[in-house]
Amino acid sequence: MLRGRILPLVALTGLLAVGLAMAGHGLPLGMAGGERYGSHQAGGGPAVPGAALARAAQAADSRPVAAGGEQGTVEAQAHPLAYALQAVGAAPEEARVIAWSRLPAVPSFAQAAELVRRLGRRLGTAADWPVNPTRDYLLEGVSLEGFTAPDTYLQVACQVVPHTGGQPGEKEAYLLVSLARRGAAATAGLPAARQAVAAAYAAEQLSPRLQVQVSGTLAGKVAAGKRQAVLNRVLAVLGGTAADFATDGETTSVTAYVPGLGPGLTAGGQEVNLQGAVRYHAAAGTTFVELGTPMLDGDF
Repeated sequence: MLRGRILPLVALTGLLAVGLAMAGHGLPLGMAGGERYGSHQAGGGPAVPGAALARAAQAADSRPVAAGGEQGTVEAQAHPLAYALQAVGAAPEEARVIAWSRLPAVPSFAQAAELVRRLGRRLGTAADWPVNPTRDYLLEGVSLEGFTAPDTYLQVACQVVPHTGGQPGEKEAYLLVSLARRGAAATAGLPAARQAVAAAYAAEQLSPRLQVQVSGTLAGKVAAGKRQAVLNRVLAVLGGTAADFATDGETTSVTAYVPGLGPGLTAGGQEVNLQGAVRYHAAAGTTFVELGTPMLDGDF
């Protein structure tokens, strides 16, 4: 899918900001066997790619999940964002579930590797998938990633970063999962995928922050004056209220609140739980539509 910069409409702070940034940009990790974080020397393993795809449930779930807008205008799909994508006529391209949770303590490298393996196995990896040590400025940890099926990809990572607001040298650890499915059936089973990720964390006695994102394409160019109309249609079918529209070049985006869509965050004194973007890509001759709750991951 097209990867460029989407217009950042809302400044994220605190834990959610850390989680969105790490999940969206796939920040690199690092580790060394048996040592504790902070003692690892430079020159770790391979970097984790940005905005990694991940595995989504393969079994389609056709039960409609409505948010609060128009009913019966299009065939309902399993998740409100998939429903909205279909309502604007976009062909599904990718669906992702991204999750992150702060760990109660900073694990050893060996503990982090085993934690990543356990989550990976719960989400469909084989027992022999390698765990990679990686490291970059201010970040270190372990990760595994790869295709679990021809159209699905999984990334699990344990990342350690300087503690926000902590003492100099103090660190905190996060467990992240990114899983997605690509292709015409990308949005099928999205609620099941979200539930599977939540269950994998629950088995570790963790309650993750969860983000759902879908993307699709419209043939040809949607002119600047009509891009907002596409987003207005999304809000109409979901029953949402826009907090802010913005246009930057070939991209128009919206931040909004949709009752019943799920938890959000507060920005500018308003609660928001949906971000959408419509962008024309001249090289592909295609218009891309991307919807995320509570936000998009930063790449479009």
